[in-house]
Amino acid sequence: MGLSIHTNLYSLDALTSLRSISRLLSLSSERLASQRRINHAADDPSGVGFVARARAQVMGLERAGTNTQLGINFLKTVDDALDQIGQRIGNISSAILASDQASIDSALEAIDQIASATTFAGKTPLRGLSALSPSTPDSRIRQLEVRRASFTGSTLGLSITVNTAPTRASFTIDVASGPLTAEVTGPFGTGTISLAGGEATPIPDLLNQLDALRGTLGLDSNSGANPVRSLTFGASSTLTVRRVSGTGTLTVSGTALANGDSLGFAGADASITVNGRSAATDGDRVNATSLDMALRFRIDPTVLAGTTINLSLARGGETFQLGSTGHPRDRLTLGIPMVGTGSLGRQPLVETSAVTTYFGFLSSLATGGDNDLASDSANAARIADAAADQVSSLRAFVGSIISRVLEPNLSLTERVSAEVDEARSRVEDLDFAAETAEFTRMQVLFEAATSVVAQANLIPSQVLRLLPFPKAG
Repeated sequence: MGLSIHTNLYSLDALTSLRSISRLLSLSSERLASQRRINHAADDPSGVGFVARARAQVMGLERAGTNTQLGINFLKTVDDALDQIGQRIGNISSAILASDQASIDSALEAIDQIASATTFAGKTPLRGLSALSPSTPDSRIRQLEVRRASFTGSTLGLSITVNTAPTRASFTIDVASGPLTAEVTGPFGTGTISLAGGEATPIPDLLNQLDALRGTLGLDSNSGANPVRSLTFGASSTLTVRRVSGTGTLTVSGTALANGDSLGFAGADASITVNGRSAATDGDRVNATSLDMALRFRIDPTVLAGTTINLSLARGGETFQLGSTGHPRDRLTLGIPMVGTGSLGRQPLVETSAVTTYFGFLSSLATGGDNDLASDSANAARIADAAADQVSSLRAFVGSIISRVLEPNLSLTERVSAEVDEARSRVEDLDFAAETAEFTRMQVLFEAATSVVAQANLIPSQVLRLLPFPKAG
């Protein structure tokens, strides 16, 4: 490189280095002041996009966590109320055994009071306001409870197909003569029938004895004729005939029974599909569970095989946003059915002859009701048992949602939020120790470059030494 007075190339090179170091020193100083590695998009173009997405995801996850906690608190409120109602139903069962109608009336009043007083953020979930219901109910679908549903629009369609209807247990008494004694056990209990011997019409006599015991055994009325049928439906609805003693003959459904022999009969469960998926059944009771819904109901046993019933559920219930996106899978919609003395129990089951009605709802146990202690204490006990099962089932569902859905989701949301925020921090936030070291290095380089520029600026003046100045004198 030559020497020039007009252009100081040495100074320009040094100045270029000084300016570059100055920019790096300014960048390091800004980072130290803001405690951020990225202050401008130019600092890390790809990092800026990641930081924005990570911040948005963390905010969404925090909101989802809050929503999940609200869901947990809501369901715990419902569970606490159901626990109190279950205790009152237990009190009713005890009062039935003690023939204490006043205590039953008091417990019934308490159940409705608890249901009405249970509120969460202004909502009364046990009064039916948090239920999921079809826009047009169908009487063939009884006691429908939609407990969970996934809506992608304003409605959710239900297509319920009855492949086979539920059936009762049944048997016939074909041949009988006395003397003999037999025990018959039905869904409700056990009773004894007998012949003394010499009866002119032994078979009708036994059938009439069974008809008289139908309330004790749980038999459907058949006016003292064959076949003998259980009142309830399904494989768990059984009838058992056991010959106890005697020298006469007893033939049941074509099988002759000796003393000590017994013969059992069972009904068949319904076969139901809901939206193309097989549902679990117990007699006429149906439980359908899938990714999109969870519901239970009782099917009218008179519905013919091959019948399809279409329902449309309107959007309702309680919806909680559990994820950070708007996808329907991130939303949980729950239905809490109405809970009270008018809905707890079992849909009344009427005998074929329409003579006697079994089961019913808790409200019928009140003084003056169809099933108060003065009317039918045995049926009152069955209603109380059905109500207790109903509350226990709903509590089990609520508990499963809390422990298997909401609490795991809350834990996962918190962990994912922490991991994403940590990743954002590594990209955006400053490593103070490393940046302090870099700032110190830039300071040294800046001082060195400044000194070099000062020295380079003196170089043009050295050119004058090359000129031959005449000596004086």
